[in-house]
Amino acid sequence: MSRVVFVYKFFNYMEPLGIMYLSSALKNAGHETRFVDVGIDENYIEEIRRFRPDVVAFSTTTGFHRFYADLNRELKNALPPYVALFGGPHPTYYPEFVEEDGVDAVCQGEGEGAMVDFANAVASGGDWARIPNIWAKRGGEIVKNEMRPTIEDIDSIAFPDRELVYRYKSYRKLSTKYVLTARGCPFKCTYCFNHALEKMYEGKGSFIRHRSIANVIAELKEVERLGNPDRIFFVDDVFTLNKKWVREFAPVYKRECGLPFMCCTRINLVDEPVARALREANALTVVFAVETADEALRNGVLKREMTDDEMFEGVELLRKYGIKFYTQSMVGLPGETIEDAFRTMRLNARFKPAYAWSSMFQPYPRTELGQYAAEQGYFEGDATNQIPLYYYEGSPLRLERKNEIENLQKLFALAVRFPRLEPMWRLLVKAPKNRVYDVVWQTYRGFIYLFKLKWMSPRDAFLRN
Repeated sequence: MSRVVFVYKFFNYMEPLGIMYLSSALKNAGHETRFVDVGIDENYIEEIRRFRPDVVAFSTTTGFHRFYADLNRELKNALPPYVALFGGPHPTYYPEFVEEDGVDAVCQGEGEGAMVDFANAVASGGDWARIPNIWAKRGGEIVKNEMRPTIEDIDSIAFPDRELVYRYKSYRKLSTKYVLTARGCPFKCTYCFNHALEKMYEGKGSFIRHRSIANVIAELKEVERLGNPDRIFFVDDVFTLNKKWVREFAPVYKRECGLPFMCCTRINLVDEPVARALREANALTVVFAVETADEALRNGVLKREMTDDEMFEGVELLRKYGIKFYTQSMVGLPGETIEDAFRTMRLNARFKPAYAWSSMFQPYPRTELGQYAAEQGYFEGDATNQIPLYYYEGSPLRLERKNEIENLQKLFALAVRFPRLEPMWRLLVKAPKNRVYDVVWQTYRGFIYLFKLKWMSPRDAFLRN
C-alpha cells in the first residue's frame, strides 16, 4: 500500500474533481489517500508530516505551476523523502516540467490508471519511471513513456471521492457541486488544449465519451446525500454536444434530481428541442463563448466556426425558454487592437447577457494559438513562465496599447451592462493599471454571481474551517 497525499490550494469555490477521481481510483486499488489544502490549513506541513506520505501529488494548470513547484521545494526541505508527482493540464501539455528542481515525475492525460500503477510500483519497490503516461527522472535521465489508451467505458470510473475534500467545511458546505457527464471535445479552437490532447490520444481509443444517464443520476444522488447542494454545475466542455443524450436526460433529471443547474455549450448547438429540454430539466444558466467580435479572427485564427447570426439564433432560443446566459470573451489576442476589443464589448452588449466574462488571452504551451503567438514574435523566449497565476491578471504578449486592453478586461462586464457609457469607458481604460479596477471587477462579479445568476449562496463567501 502507498500513502498518497494530494496537496492543493482552494480556488474559485470549485471542487477539485480531477483529484477526487484519482483518490477514488487509488482507494479502490487498496492505497490510502489524504487531501491537504494549503490555503485553508495553516499547519499544512505538520498535517502532511503526520500522514507520512510515500507520494505527494499536485494537480496544476499553467500559471499555477510555479506556485506548486515552489511549494514542493518547501515540502522537500521540511519532510522526510517522498516522490513528488505532478499532473493536470500543465504537465500534460508541457511534460518537460519534470526537469524542474524537486519534481520526480509528471503524469499526462487521464490519470486513473497511471496513478494506480504508479502507487503500486512505489509500494512494491518497483520501477515507477516505466509507466505509460509518466515522464520521470531516473538515474540522471528523463524517461519518457507513451500514452496509454483512453478509458473507453467511462461508466466504469468510480465516482469522485467527495469525502476526501469534505474534511474541510469550505468544500463540504459549498452550495454548488460539480459533475462531469462526458470526456473529450471534438472542436479545434486554437487557444484551447483539446486539439493537442486529441493528437496525444490519436490511435489510442475513443476521445469523445459520454456517461450513461443512469450513471450520472446515481452520482447526483450521492452528491445530494453527501453535500446537500443548492445547485449543480455540469462542467463538461460542451454539455449539449450529444443532443439526443440531452433530450433523454432532461425528463429523468427533472424526476430524479431537479436541482437548478448550470452548464457550458457552444451556442450554435442550441436548437429548439435542446433549449426546451434544458428548460424542462431546470437549467438556471447556460454559458457560451463569444471570444471576439471579429468574425475573421474568430473563425480564421481561433477556428471557432461560428457566425454572429448563429449566436443570435441560439440566444433568442435561450431567451424564449427563459434561460439566463453568461457569455465568455477574450481580449489581448495576437494582433487585436483596443478598437477590436471594444467591438467585442459592443457585440456582447447586443446579446444582453446576465453577465459578460472577459479573460486575457494566454499563450498556453502546445496550443496552436500559443505557437502562432511565438512565431509572430508576440513574446520573447518561453512564455510558459511569463503566464500569470490567474488568466485574468495580465498578458505576457507585446500588444499595442496593452495597458488599455488590460484595463478594459477589468471593466468589460460593466461596459457590456452599460454600453451607452462607452465614451466614459474609453477614458477610464487610459488610466494606469491599478488595484481599484481589480476591486470593481471582483465586486461586480461577486454581486452578479450571488444575486442575479445565483451561482453561489452568500454563505459560501463566509465559509471558514
